[in-house]
Parts: sequence; C-alpha cells; structure tokens
Amino acid sequence: MYRPHTRETYLAKLASGYFRYKRIDAPVDVISSFDDTAIIAGRMFADVEVGDAERNLSNAYLAVYRRRDDVWRLVGYQPTPLKGG
Repeated sequence: MYRPHTRETYLAKLASGYFRYKRIDAPVDVISSFDDTAIIAGRMFADVEVGDAERNLSNAYLAVYRRRDDVWRLVGYQPTPLKGG
C-alpha cells in the first residue's frame, strides 16, 4: 500500500542517500501572491536515483508558500507527471 512521505520520512531518506538527485531543472511559469501567500506553478525535470533505480522525472507542479514573521515557508507541493515525460 502506498503511503505518502511525511517531511520527516522524506528528509531521512534524503539524508541516508536513498534519494540521490543528479540534476534538477525547475522553470517557473507563474507566480501569484496574495498578502502572505504565494502560489507558484511550473515544471520540474530531474534525474534521480531512488534506491538502486534510475528515474527521470518530468512533472508540472504547484507550490504554495506562506509568509510568517517575514520568513517564507513551503506549506504545500503537488507534482503531476507530464505525458510523455
């Protein structure tokens, strides 16, 4: 059964070397901001090792940032695989 990563499980796998990003390109297509919230839409292309497997990622993404105490923090991120990617 698939279980999404929590922040803690993702960072633990990243620190252990389970995820090894070789290349990441993330062009931004649109930025919209409303008071203390910013929404960013773009594409993300990456070459990554996941365990012993090589993966090539080609995604559209939507990221949401929230500003508190003059610090912007990522509060949501949704990737969607692009067709043919």
